[in-house]
Amino acid sequence: MTIEQFVSVFAGALDGVKPGELCADTAFKKLPTWDSLAILTVTDAIEVEFSVLLTKTDFAAAETIQDLYEVVKTKKG
Repeated sequence: MTIEQFVSVFAGALDGVKPGELCADTAFKKLPTWDSLAILTVTDAIEVEFSVLLTKTDFAAAETIQDLYEVVKTKKG
């Protein structure tokens, strides 16, 4: 799994996000489409693609997509 793949999966889970619009440094909580539904869809997409379940705590501790990527890498082993 690369950061590019992770960003692509993350972006694909969000409505209204165009390909290439997000990057690793994106502060995802500041996106206009970020809400509780976005959390669920991103969580589901990451679980399907990478077999890792992110928790509410993981999202709370992360500021950027890169931060979440690091969590997924750690959990994946």
